[in-house]
Amino acid sequence: IKVWNLLFLKRYVFLKDSKDHFDQGCIIPTWHQNILLYFGAKFHKGGGLASRSRDGDYMLKIAESNEWRVFRGSSSKGGKEAMDEVIDHFNNVEPDMTFLITPDGPRGPRHKCKRGIFFIARETQKPIIPMIPIVKKNFYVNSWDQHKLARPFQVCHYVFGEPIYVPKDEADLGFKKYRDLFDRRMAELEKWRPGVN
Repeated sequence: IKVWNLLFLKRYVFLKDSKDHFDQGCIIPTWHQNILLYFGAKFHKGGGLASRSRDGDYMLKIAESNEWRVFRGSSSKGGKEAMDEVIDHFNNVEPDMTFLITPDGPRGPRHKCKRGIFFIARETQKPIIPMIPIVKKNFYVNSWDQHKLARPFQVCHYVFGEPIYVPKDEADLGFKKYRDLFDRRMAELEKWRPGVN
């Protein structure tokens, strides 16, 4: 995966004020189908979430090879414990960590964000910065997430969208308003093209 990611020319695109938070602690989610290109991006003090499954074991090894801190858990197993660890790490150890997560994983539904990142954002007061890696040519795997395999030797634009903030006093623990907003922002990022947006 590391060698494969070296086959792309990388460009970073920061929309709105997304770059202002990059080194100060933030949450950067992308869809599960983008996970291979996710590992090719450079993040300040990266920390990620890996499920407690065989696939999660693979993700753990890849993340650790990138020198990312890894928290184990998912929406289906160990999620609360993992969220508590992430929140504690943000608040008491590394407030400038960049937390990386695929909020529609590990089993979908595809392109539908779960509530966990908004709970973490509320408890840490860190912004959520949506991100999509954009390449022109892809293959798609016949899997639940329609996993994306980008053709090598092309430009990959890592596009970061407008930050989403969850106030400390937010009472809706379903975070429906923010989940809908996130899904819309991600759909908008998917349409980004060089020289158009």
